[in-house]
Amino acid sequence: MAYPLLDEVDRRLIGALQVDGRASPEQLADALELPLRTVTRLLAALLRDGTVRVTAVPPRDPGQRASVVRVTVRRGKADAIAAALARRADVPFVDVASTGEEVGAFVVAGDGARSRLLTDLAGQVADAVTDVTAQTVLRIHAEAHQWRLPGLGKQVREALGDPVRSHGFVPPAADETEARIRAVLEADGRAGTATVAARSGVPATTVRLATTGIANLHVAVWLPDLDALYEFLTADLAGLDVSAAETILIGRVIKRPGLAGGRACQAGA
Repeated sequence: MAYPLLDEVDRRLIGALQVDGRASPEQLADALELPLRTVTRLLAALLRDGTVRVTAVPPRDPGQRASVVRVTVRRGKADAIAAALARRADVPFVDVASTGEEVGAFVVAGDGARSRLLTDLAGQVADAVTDVTAQTVLRIHAEAHQWRLPGLGKQVREALGDPVRSHGFVPPAADETEARIRAVLEADGRAGTATVAARSGVPATTVRLATTGIANLHVAVWLPDLDALYEFLTADLAGLDVSAAETILIGRVIKRPGLAGGRACQAGA
């Protein structure tokens, strides 16, 4: 499916829907300071052609661990692997890189289910998969329903019921994995990696990442073109304490909660 280019008004309207997907055309027009007729026409067009779909996203079970899985495949095998991942209820996000030789997925499952998934990928489709890597997510800073397109000012967001903090970033609460590691270290702050892993039930590789201060940050970035990507990497990241950055251009979006198809750019630092 070919998606139309979106102008600034389209993007502002989509950003407003991200704040309140059930807002009426009157509420949207009032918040965006646009004519009601314009908002009604654009909203109908975006929904009719599938450019925008408003859907309820089920809450994530805090007892399940999230993992970022990357699967390198042989040429021509990406579609089959992506489809197999997309059929799983515990995989809400699936992308195919623009190279066509890598599939990325976000897995929300317990240790047993994730291990079986990785085993299946490595074994059942050995003729298609050349490499599988998985990283446990220690902390989620923003979930899908919290993503916002740029362009909406504080006044517009607040008018639609989206609180905007003025006192800076507030770190999210620790998830269950981090809490279990912390509980062991509170009892013995010098416990070794193997000991912490055994007592917490968390894999040693995850414990090592959590306790060394070295971690990977995965960020999904939506940008209009490669010039904007270059600016993001060289200007926005330049002032941060980032030792290295790897960029994966998403060629096709296979699965999102309630959505299939689209384009995106995913950057990892």
